[in-house]
Amino acid sequence: MDSRTAAHTLQQIAAYLELKGESSFKVRAYAGAAQALMMVGADDLAPKLKSGELAGVRGLGPATLAVVGDLVETGESRYLEQLRQGTPEGLVEMLDIPGLSPARIHQIHEALNISSVEELEAAAADGRLAKVPKIGPKTAAKILKGIADSRERGSLRLYHHAIVEARRLRETVASHPDVERCEIAGDIRRHAEVAARIDIVAACRTDPVAVAQSFTRIPGVERSEGAGASASIHFVDGAHLQLHCVRPEQFGLALWWATGNDAHVADVVQGLSRKSVALVGAGLADAKGNSIPTADERAIYTSAGLAFVEPELREGLGEVAAAEKDALPRLLTAKDVRGVLHCHTLYSDGKATIADMAAAARDRGYLYIGITDHSQSAFYANGMPRDRVLAQLEEIDEVNATLTDFRVLKGVEADILADG
Repeated sequence: MDSRTAAHTLQQIAAYLELKGESSFKVRAYAGAAQALMMVGADDLAPKLKSGELAGVRGLGPATLAVVGDLVETGESRYLEQLRQGTPEGLVEMLDIPGLSPARIHQIHEALNISSVEELEAAAADGRLAKVPKIGPKTAAKILKGIADSRERGSLRLYHHAIVEARRLRETVASHPDVERCEIAGDIRRHAEVAARIDIVAACRTDPVAVAQSFTRIPGVERSEGAGASASIHFVDGAHLQLHCVRPEQFGLALWWATGNDAHVADVVQGLSRKSVALVGAGLADAKGNSIPTADERAIYTSAGLAFVEPELREGLGEVAAAEKDALPRLLTAKDVRGVLHCHTLYSDGKATIADMAAAARDRGYLYIGITDHSQSAFYANGMPRDRVLAQLEEIDEVNATLTDFRVLKGVEADILADG
């Protein structure tokens, strides 16, 4: 039993528990255990379980270890099966609807006895959903739109989820003894808001086909397509890897091709054509048929008479025309960030003092920091009553009095209560 499959099982248990209305502490325990197992990254958990090593992993407790033990012994989880039997399958499908949390799904199911996406859509359309406490017409309309968006987007993942998974898979690909170099490409390399799949390009010391196909047989793979050097690999937890394996001398062209969207690639190909450069097999050739090395992406843009286009700009939105005039915009970098907002301190659920937070931000080159600890309604996070708020504001003034090139801003994370 591998880490990915076991983590997916624990994540499913967490979702089912929340759908059933179980305590948030119990839900977080299983979700946290899933994250901990992914970090373990083992192809076979049995030795680590038997030696007691897993018991020492932070985030894994007796209950979650029992699930892992079940998986190692039988390949299945009896606990997950019990939860499935007691939960309508339609409620699980609702988890794919943007903005609809498991807790909200549980609330709707309890109030309207709705057990499918179709029933939810009907209730949102005919006004029943809007009458459920704490939902109302606006939220019902958002849920209706979310259903339509979910059907349209399919298996898209938000960037911040996709990049974490992409980095894990890149480490897996890089660990292959015949992989010389590998990079993330596609939507994720362009920093698109959502990604349908994870594209990775790998330069191989040996046969690219053999390397690509070896990854279709690793633990956690549910199915794969493609018998050549490009393999489409689907994992049990829904991750989709499109792996492109090439020779080292083909790496630059392959990375470029797998990064830009179709419109950008087409625009650059036209630029190459105008310079009498042709795509020949997996490389470039000039008008006389001489091969042009493409181990580096920059060679492609140079051959097309273009300034180098950063991956984030390769969207087919006029960037190639701008590159032809050397008029591309400058990308923002971390150095452009002047300060940070929404920071918590020891006044609520933070881990440092105001002075420490200010010093750390200042050391990073920031000019300001915004302190926004919880207000008193967030009792679960040590929210501040009025007297602590006033004490904090006074302390911020004292810290600011000691600084000449930095500013601490005052704020609060205030909840909107049920009465508005």
